[in-house]
Amino acid sequence: MPSGEGKCAECERRGRPCVSTSWVALDRAGDNLSSKIAEDEGRVERLLDELDEVRRRLVRNRKVQEQNNKKASDKWECLVRGTAESGEPAQFEDFAATDFGFQLEGVPSPFEFGGFANFSGTETGVAGSS
Repeated sequence: MPSGEGKCAECERRGRPCVSTSWVALDRAGDNLSSKIAEDEGRVERLLDELDEVRRRLVRNRKVQEQNNKKASDKWECLVRGTAESGEPAQFEDFAATDFGFQLEGVPSPFEFGGFANFSGTETGVAGSS
């Protein structure tokens, strides 16, 4: 029984604070905690399932990327062998565009840039020159 200070005899004897909560309140708190624990466990399961899915996707995408890199390497080696055998310079400007299905009509190639072709090295009318 609680004494005048709000402690039961056992708590008073041990010198610790008394739990003066009703059984109903304790049961309600236990039910609330059990419900929160169940929700969190469910969430953990869903997250683990999602993590497994992401890991599977990651492994699959890495394999596909490795295969793609191998194909690109094989294509490059084939191209180099073909140009080495023919003795002609390779036409590199259209490879990326044709691989992706783009037509680059009317767009000058970076290898055909003639902007400095007529540049003599000296220019008149530049500040600081006479």
